Amino acid sequence: MTMLAQWRLDVSLLKHVNQRAQAEYETLLEPLTAFYRQTGSWQGLKQHPRLWRQMKQEAGIQEQLDSNGRPPPPPPPPRNGLNERLGFGPLSNGERPRDARPRRPVGLPLAVLDKDKQFVVGFEPRPEHRQYIPIELRGNVIGYILYAKRDRLMDDFDLDFSQELSRYLWLIAIIMVALSAILALPFAQFLLKPIRPIVNTIGQLAQGNFSDRVNAKGKDEISQVAQNVNQLAQYLEENEQQRKQWLANISHELRTPIAVMRGELEAMLDGVRKLDHEQIASSHQEVMHLQRLVEDLYQLTSSDIGALSYQFQHLDFSELVEEQVSRFQSMMDKAQLSLRFQISPRADDLWVEGDEQRITQVIYNILQNAMKYTNKPGEVRVSLSEKNQHALLVIEDSAPGVKTDELEKIFDHLYRADASRNRKTGGSGLGLAICKKIVEGHQGRIWASESSLGGVKISIELPLV
Repeated sequence: MTMLAQWRLDVSLLKHVNQRAQAEYETLLEPLTAFYRQTGSWQGLKQHPRLWRQMKQEAGIQEQLDSNGRPPPPPPPPRNGLNERLGFGPLSNGERPRDARPRRPVGLPLAVLDKDKQFVVGFEPRPEHRQYIPIELRGNVIGYILYAKRDRLMDDFDLDFSQELSRYLWLIAIIMVALSAILALPFAQFLLKPIRPIVNTIGQLAQGNFSDRVNAKGKDEISQVAQNVNQLAQYLEENEQQRKQWLANISHELRTPIAVMRGELEAMLDGVRKLDHEQIASSHQEVMHLQRLVEDLYQLTSSDIGALSYQFQHLDFSELVEEQVSRFQSMMDKAQLSLRFQISPRADDLWVEGDEQRITQVIYNILQNAMKYTNKPGEVRVSLSEKNQHALLVIEDSAPGVKTDELEKIFDHLYRADASRNRKTGGSGLGLAICKKIVEGHQGRIWASESSLGGVKISIELPLV
């Protein structure tokens, strides 16, 4: 700011000096006009340049110093009486002879030109600095005053004034910087006070302590940041708990079939059980259960890290659903379950963009769950419709149902509403979690609700092509 003020001050001061010089030079208009009115030309002024110098002195325009640093001698009036006729005073007795010329002074860049801008008297400035003041008589231009426009300060008074102002500006700048620093320190402390708890909490989160919270009050931006940090801490804490629960569930699910299979093998080795086809089939069943669990875990973790691959293509979703329903028809009959399929009139030709194998896996898993977890005799209903440019597939079954507060949890990893039925049905508790990942990978959504048949209603929505 000080540098800009200094630059603007120099520009304004230089502009003021030029305007002041122009105002001084305009005082010469009256005597020059009077001279031209009496003589009718500039010839007399051209022949007697000392008269021009006298005009400048009487107008208060100070002449520059000569080469020795002395002011030039006062100009004597001309000999021919022109001085008396123009009113410039009587002839001086100490007038120098016409041929006795003093040492030439350094001329002020000021001159008089005729109406054609031809030189009359004075000293002409450089062409790039020239400025013109017209001399008029009865509305007609009779000549010009030629002067130089300054592009830098030269007068000692102007230079001293500019330097003094510059010193004061820099002094003010130093004082303002000091005052700003004095005010900024406590103000910065005031601003940083509500931020320190946030920084400390973030440090605790980085060290793994997810239980720390920030005391967020107010509605300003810092309070919003504190609330966001608290939400992040809560999210990380929940993830950590889910991770621990996930590891515990996996350990439990893997330990059970391994323990059963180990017990059967040790019993056969110890001779407690005979080594026959029935015992080998039992162990083989546990191995198959373990293999399905490991495969489900692999698919689920692959979908979590984005490694679950899809081969998208145009699919006739209606035909795909019909094929799966037909495939389960005989199995449902054997399980004493009635399978009904309803399709709306506009849903007989629904095309989606997806992976045929993955979507088939989703439909298969949900139908298989409905067949496993529905009491006999029971009913399974499948309906397909079109809604808001989406294909809507609904699979619902009869009792038993799931509690309302558990409907959102059935898509979690290894979650089972009935913890004991895993051993009865051979399920891993990962099927619905995998289905959710696949549906979300197709830009769709899947949710659970209560069925009017008394069981669970699974809805799948996929965008149409």
